[in-house]
Amino acid sequence: MDITWIGHSCFQMKGRDVVVVTDPFSPDIGFALPSLMADVVTISHDHFDHNYIAGVNAKIVFDTPGEFEFRGTRIHGIRTFHDEAGGAERGRNTMFLFVIDGLRILHCGDLGHIPDSELIDGLGDIDVLMVPVGGKYTLPIETAIELVRQLEPKLVIPMHFAVTGLKIDVVGAEQFLHRLGATIHRATNLTINKTTLPEEGPVVYILEPTALGTPAS
Repeated sequence: MDITWIGHSCFQMKGRDVVVVTDPFSPDIGFALPSLMADVVTISHDHFDHNYIAGVNAKIVFDTPGEFEFRGTRIHGIRTFHDEAGGAERGRNTMFLFVIDGLRILHCGDLGHIPDSELIDGLGDIDVLMVPVGGKYTLPIETAIELVRQLEPKLVIPMHFAVTGLKIDVVGAEQFLHRLGATIHRATNLTINKTTLPEEGPVVYILEPTALGTPAS
């Protein structure tokens, strides 16, 4: 499976039989989506930096909790919250657990709290965790680190942090990376399968956002 970070919380995941795009963003964030095609688009919540469906040529959109299947890929939308106050401050959020080519990928969306132990246990083994690390509107940095420690993923891909041109007030990934203290790799994209996962995690991959080359009009 190939994973490309488009930018912010938007990824394109290409499996053998399916292409998934997560949380496409409006050009109002400071840069625009490149031309994207997908079988499935997932939307974690209805904010402009996560819900720009018009920017993707997609067959199906999933934007609610529930269990779905498309071409052998399983997708589980899980109700959570955008804050630590049960949604009272920023509303609801949907995490999406994907099973693509046998890999279990959890995209946290704009998660604002650590889910309860029952939900954590129900997630099972996580191969790849896509987690917001820029603070402000999502998990505080120490809470993001605690989430990583509870989930024990093999790979961690940070998202939703400050990059050049972003007009959203979040911090960079450096604080998260320094405090987590894990092995860090930097790459333009990531190609993985079950046999290439590290035996022990977490290993962090900082990916290069491809949308930085697409200025907002």
